[in-house]
Amino acid sequence: MSKVITLISLPAIIFYSVLTNINQDGLLTLFQKVLVPITATLFTYFVCWLISKLPVFKDGDRGVFINASVNPNTTFIGLAINNILFGQAGLASFLAYFLTNNVSVWAFGQYLIEPNDRQLKKREVEKFNLLSLLKSPPLLAFLVSFIVVALGVKMPLFVMNTTQLLGALVTPLALLYSGMMLYSAGLMKSLQLSNAKILGILGRFTLGPLLMYLTIVVTKQIFPELITPIDSQVWLVQSATPTMAILPILADQKKANAKLGNDLVVLTTVLFIFVLPVIYVLAKVLF
Repeated sequence: MSKVITLISLPAIIFYSVLTNINQDGLLTLFQKVLVPITATLFTYFVCWLISKLPVFKDGDRGVFINASVNPNTTFIGLAINNILFGQAGLASFLAYFLTNNVSVWAFGQYLIEPNDRQLKKREVEKFNLLSLLKSPPLLAFLVSFIVVALGVKMPLFVMNTTQLLGALVTPLALLYSGMMLYSAGLMKSLQLSNAKILGILGRFTLGPLLMYLTIVVTKQIFPELITPIDSQVWLVQSATPTMAILPILADQKKANAKLGNDLVVLTTVLFIFVLPVIYVLAKVLF
C-alpha cells in the first residue's frame, strides 16, 4: 500500500495540482515568494536537529521527530483549510508553501529518517548518493510539471483526468494505512504521551509557526514589497497544520520508528481542531 501511495498517487496529485493552479506568468512570482517558506523551513530543520540530539530520542526516532516537526500536512489538510479560510485569494501563497513542503520532504526530509538498527543505518549511508534525490517520484513529478508549465504545453484531457483520479487516492490510502497502524498498536496506547511525542507536538504547533513568523517579520523589513498580508496569513496557518500523513509510511519504508510517526500524525490531527482557530485569529491580528 505504501508503494502505491509514494509511487503513483502522490506524483499524480502533485502533477495535477501544479498544472491546474500555476501558469507561465505565475512562475516567476512563485519562485520569488517561495524563498520565505524555504528560509523558515531551513531554520526549523536546524533547531529540530539540535533538539533531536537529546537523550529522549533513540535510533529510528530522530528523523521521524524532525520530519514531524518540520513538514506539515499541506497535501491533505492544508489545501482544504486554505480553500475554506482564504479561497482563491490565498491560492498563490499556498502553492509557494506547498512547493517548499514537498521539496523539503522528498529532497531532504526523507533522508533524515534512519533505521532503528545501527548496522542497517551504516549500510544505508554507504549506499546514499546525491543522484538518489532524482529517484523520488513526487519530486520528479514536480520538476516535470514545472517544465510543462514553463513550455506552455497543454496536456490532453485524459491525462489530467487520470492524474486527478489517481491523486484522489492519496488521502483515503494514507488514512487507511494510519488506521491500520493505529489498530495494530491499540488506540489508547497510541494516544499515550511520551517525551518524544510531546516534543514532536511542540515542534509542530509552536516551533514551526514561531520561526515562520520571525522569518516573515525579518523579510518584510528587508523586502517590504515582497510579502502581502495574505501571504503572511496563509503561511502562518500552513506552518501549524498537522504532521504529514505520509510520515509513518516513510518511516516504515526506512525501517525506522513508524509507530512514533503514526502516533504524531494522530495526535497532531486531533489537536489541530483546537489549534486552527487560535492560529487563524493570530494570523489575522498579526498581519
